[in-house]
Amino acid sequence: MSYHFSAYMYRLRSIRRWSLMRSTAPENVAEHSFHVALLAHLLCEIGNGMFGRHLNAERAATLALFHDATLST
Repeated sequence: MSYHFSAYMYRLRSIRRWSLMRSTAPENVAEHSFHVALLAHLLCEIGNGMFGRHLNAERAATLALFHDATLST
């Protein structure tokens, strides 16, 4: 079993994120992934509660956490 994926995920906090937009504070990839996951979860919960949707907020948050991960072997 290869542990490269786990090592990569733990290194995300050391990788500075480059953004096309001006930012007031630097952000690393781990922080970015957390914020994307939080937003995805909140949007699903809003969709479910206010608009009667049936969205899986936990799945959306999980996918968001890993959205910058590569699957190279």
